[in-house]
Amino acid sequence: DVHSERTTGGIIFTMSITCNQILFVDDEPHVHAGIQRLLRTQHHEWVLHFSSSVDDALKYLSDNPIDLVISDFNMPHRNGLDLIKAMRENPGLHDIPVVILTGNAERDLKRRALECGAVDLLNKPITQEDLTARIRSVLRLREYQLSLQDQNVQLEQKVHERTQELEDSRNELLWRLASAVEARDDDTGEHICRVARYTKILAESINLTASEVHQLYLASTLHDIGKIAIPDSILQGTHKLSDQERAIMETHCEMGHNILMNPLDIEGISCPENPMLDLAATIALTHHEKWDGSGYPNGLAGEDIPLSGRIVAVADVLDALCSKRSYKEAMPFDQALEIIEKSSGSHFDPELVKAALSMKEELRVVSSTTKSRLNLNPMRYAA
Repeated sequence: DVHSERTTGGIIFTMSITCNQILFVDDEPHVHAGIQRLLRTQHHEWVLHFSSSVDDALKYLSDNPIDLVISDFNMPHRNGLDLIKAMRENPGLHDIPVVILTGNAERDLKRRALECGAVDLLNKPITQEDLTARIRSVLRLREYQLSLQDQNVQLEQKVHERTQELEDSRNELLWRLASAVEARDDDTGEHICRVARYTKILAESINLTASEVHQLYLASTLHDIGKIAIPDSILQGTHKLSDQERAIMETHCEMGHNILMNPLDIEGISCPENPMLDLAATIALTHHEKWDGSGYPNGLAGEDIPLSGRIVAVADVLDALCSKRSYKEAMPFDQALEIIEKSSGSHFDPELVKAALSMKEELRVVSSTTKSRLNLNPMRYAA
């Protein structure tokens, strides 16, 4: 940067002018001297650097910011086209414009140079006016390209930020919806948080992708959304449910699926496909199915039960056993896990039971986390 100061009425103004950095590559020292003479009047605009070979130029470029390279074509060992090829193969140098200077009369040299990525080719000898004009033209184009790149980066950043805001908003709505339902049965919201964490641990232990784990983690919070349709007398009752009451309770799986899969048809409002809600609907419908086919609502068995439902089934039962309810006391974690193990092949997928046992200590940490330390919004915990 070139700094200058001017004083007007006692006030000092400081101006900063950024000079463009230009690298000339030529194996003949007298050419370097000639270039310096031709461009001596532009020293306030351009800083000139010189290399005597392609290898020296590449080393200099790797260590210094350069706006334009002007290279001779004919040089020992490696020529100007070799320089362009090497620069285009290097991501850090790929976008630096290169102009080829040559006294070679070969007819197709310009075509070859342009195909390699040169922005222009100038014949020697070159006049001061021509060289200056070409440099200005290339640097102006370079400035436009960099400006466009900056605008694209800023646009991508804004799109990313907006996308993240929309995702955060969507996830927050999922949590609010799940916690509103949970409040009818567990006013702390701890159950859905622990089920989500158990689900995440189990999903990771069977080597699902990070994206699949994240989706399962969030969707699992809505596994009991169908309970919103269950009467309080059944949902919050302390008595043993009658056969009729149990049948009504079991409808929460299909109710949850219907709520998530069949939004209200409101004129003027479209409901695009939402993979997260589709996954949550599958979990809501199938998390009470059992491996041996004795579960509900559809009596699915084995791998006919979607993997998401099988995972949440383990997580849901584990937390139910370890949690205190109005009709029962909390069960010690080891005893609850023992019940899970004994139910392998009957209630639960045997592979998922093995996974739970292998992640015993991680699951125990979630089970023993106190309310004061439990982040009651799993959407934030996901990060």
